Amino acid sequence: MLDPKEYPEILTVDEAAEYLKVSPGMIRKLVNEERIAYFRIGSRIRILRDDLVKSLRCLSNTEKIFEKN
Repeated sequence: MLDPKEYPEILTVDEAAEYLKVSPGMIRKLVNEERIAYFRIGSRIRILRDDLVKSLRCLSNTEKIFEKN
């Protein structure tokens, strides 16, 4: 991973993928499985950089990162 300060505070799927050195499809898969915390602006997925790091720490845990409303 690169220095977090090199990335914006709010990441797109592509930026999150670049940050983790995985494909955008992998990020979407983790979002769909609720294993990465995210929010939407319209239909666009956005991920807070700090939440991405926190989510990574939980990936080995089988529980979901958040509850749906």
